[in-house]
Amino acid sequence: MYSILFDEEIISRNHDAQLIRDVTASVTESVTADVTAAERENGVRILIDTYKRLSGSQADAAEAVVAEYGYKTSEAEAAVKKYWDKE
Repeated sequence: MYSILFDEEIISRNHDAQLIRDVTASVTESVTADVTAAERENGVRILIDTYKRLSGSQADAAEAVVAEYGYKTSEAEAAVKKYWDKE
């Protein structure tokens, strides 16, 4: 009798511990993705602003965004349009 209850308690604890590990990993992954996306967007903004301040062209800034951040050309052009006149 005690052996069965003890085994069920161990199984329950192991399950709870695994559930906590899974949730923690999921939350960490989600937060990391959000921070990484925000940092990436900030980097793109800074790159575009640098091209503008150094009298570079919008086309050159878009090419740099493609080269540095792997954006598609249309995404880079949209980012340049978004940030060029903000500063």
